[in-house]
Amino acid sequence: MTRHRNTRMPIGQRTTRLEIHLLGSFQVTLDGEPLDGIRSDKTRALLAYLVVESGRAHNRGALSALLWGESSETAARASLRSSLSNLRQRLIRQLAAEDDSPILDITRHSVRFDVDSNVCQVDVAEFDALMDACHTHSHQALAHCPTCIARLEQAVGLYQGDFLSGLTLADSPAFDEWRVIQQERYHQQMLIALEALAAHYTAIGNLTKAQRYIRQQLALEPWREEAHRQLMHVLARDGQRSAALAQYETCRRLLADELGVEPALETEALYEEIRASELATTPPAERPALRQTDESVVWISLRPSANTDLDRFFDVLSGALGEFGDAKLHAFLPTGAQVPASLAS
Repeated sequence: MTRHRNTRMPIGQRTTRLEIHLLGSFQVTLDGEPLDGIRSDKTRALLAYLVVESGRAHNRGALSALLWGESSETAARASLRSSLSNLRQRLIRQLAAEDDSPILDITRHSVRFDVDSNVCQVDVAEFDALMDACHTHSHQALAHCPTCIARLEQAVGLYQGDFLSGLTLADSPAFDEWRVIQQERYHQQMLIALEALAAHYTAIGNLTKAQRYIRQQLALEPWREEAHRQLMHVLARDGQRSAALAQYETCRRLLADELGVEPALETEALYEEIRASELATTPPAERPALRQTDESVVWISLRPSANTDLDRFFDVLSGALGEFGDAKLHAFLPTGAQVPASLAS
């Protein structure tokens, strides 16, 4: 898998713009309009492969074997020539006039695609760049880094479905194996992003957004037990105890139907905790408001109402603070309220 450089030309200097979408169904647009005329699934598959494996030359024989391995060598090479001619006619000639270095370089022996973001925007390239930036960025925890949370939200927005959804080539097992590997890789990266976003918004008390990202995880993997636990926890925190208990039943049924297993001990323990009403909940009006200003410091402002159970309130606050490496607290408390030593510092 090739990592892509993503250098952008100022908007005012851009002319023809090619966009290639592979996260979801295959789609190519030119200046915002769907590009017609890519004749076959094999040609679409060839373009997708060259885009994902960009930045290096590919031997024409290897490409023929990848997509036409069931045909004779002569027939496979002829099919490759036809597909490359189709790609050259439909998109390369329209771009080459604007750049002395065309994004698709075809020689007698090799083919090379270069993702030049001045003229070509590729969703997988942007997705990879955003996820790579998160993995290499220095922070205490991914879920508590505002810079990386913004990147993850951009990456999630790019993911419109499984990689090359609907494009399968029954007579090209080598290509289909490659497609499945890429599909699983992007699927797992998406789950990592969604789990981190859910943890972030749970920690800062935005339970609506937390639920959204948890439910997206479950849409991708209905049997994902850690996502069911996340959702049970968030629902209970939001005062929706019955919904949290119902979510456990959904989890238990899916695990039994799909995998033939029982919920993990951790899931059972959370269920019992919620059923016994031991999981502290705080009404929305009394919930601490958290504002993260950088990846290490969180400012928290709270103003409990006159009838708030302060012992329970401080328990909830301690749990929220525990999600961060450092925090600063700004509190408006009733006269005479005793602040626990663990918070007073």
